[in-house]
Amino acid sequence: MVGVDNLKWNKIYIFLIFMATIVIATSSVSAASSYNATEFKVSDSHADAFVELGAKNSYVNILPNAKKVPSRFKKHANVTKFQVTKGNKISYRAIVNTNVGMVTNLKNAKVKGATIDFGDKTKVKKGKGWISHTYKKAGWHLIKVNMNATGKGYDFLGRTSNGTGKITNGTKYFLVFVANKPQLVYTKIGPTALSQRDVTAYQKKGQINYLAVTVKNIGPKVTKATKVSIFYQDPKRFGKVDKKLKKFTGTAKLKALKPGKSTNVVVKFTIPKKYANKKIVLKLDSANKNKNQANKARNTYLING
Repeated sequence: MVGVDNLKWNKIYIFLIFMATIVIATSSVSAASSYNATEFKVSDSHADAFVELGAKNSYVNILPNAKKVPSRFKKHANVTKFQVTKGNKISYRAIVNTNVGMVTNLKNAKVKGATIDFGDKTKVKKGKGWISHTYKKAGWHLIKVNMNATGKGYDFLGRTSNGTGKITNGTKYFLVFVANKPQLVYTKIGPTALSQRDVTAYQKKGQINYLAVTVKNIGPKVTKATKVSIFYQDPKRFGKVDKKLKKFTGTAKLKALKPGKSTNVVVKFTIPKKYANKKIVLKLDSANKNKNQANKARNTYLING
């Protein structure tokens, strides 16, 4: 019986040591951060993982992590990289990463104050909301975001908590490449009638015969004259024409566009009722006259899915 009792006490002793280790590891990581089921507080380097950067403009392109950067940015080679075009006004804001380590699904996250250094020797901008910025110099720039934030309600080690969170002096870096190239994008598309006869035709046939596309050059260089195409997409290949419905493909000419300029292009494209659920693709520069764009992939859009 003595051996059995000793075995029980050894198990209890080991269990208590294990629980004590968990408490030490989770309730107080360091003087700069502490985590538990009722609250967590992080500051300085411990708060960095909670910092993210959002962009309101849809013309921001995320770059591959493996993208090479100048040697002066070697220290930050593994940070998030993205691309914008020179002269294009974009809105940015500091946002809270709601899943960091032991804290996940952070709710009611609010930025209390933030600064963004855009890395182009312009004045550091402050604000907890959207901050607009236009890059006037092409090339790579290092963005520095600093943020204070709070939250209430989160999952701690997988268990739901109604605790509070405080994030102080978190900092994160991002690299942006500012392209000095033209960039065609579309800003609007919709059915249009060229005449009253077309309106009558729509009503009788229940189909669309023309689509009006507004195309803009958001880059700092002039684009070349080209063509715009609208077609039914192959069910298995994005951006490719469905050969069975190729006869419905519509094409129209697109004139050269200066930086920041827009134009409307009307494309004859029939959408019979029986094909109303088919995926339709809009392809800018379908004549492939502007290979030097900042991001050629942005010329192809799925417009109904």
